[in-house]
Parts: sequence; C-alpha cells; structure tokens
Amino acid sequence: MRHAVLHQDMVLKLMNAPCFRYKLYKSYANFIFIIKNN
Repeated sequence: MRHAVLHQDMVLKLMNAPCFRYKLYKSYANFIFIIKNN
C-alpha cells in the first residue's frame, strides 16, 4: 500500500515538474527584472 502511494506521489511530481520549473523560471526572471530596474 505504502509503495503504491509513493509511486503515485512520484508520478505526480514528474507530471508537475515542468509546471514547477516554469514557475521557478518566471519568479527568477521577475527577480532579475527588479534588480535591473533598481
């Protein structure tokens, strides 16, 4: 049971990885933008 839950969690993480990377990239780009403007 626990193994199945762990596998499901891994699949969800893999599915959400591109979305997470996009969010991280966006926040990083905003951070650089703020630094350049100040």
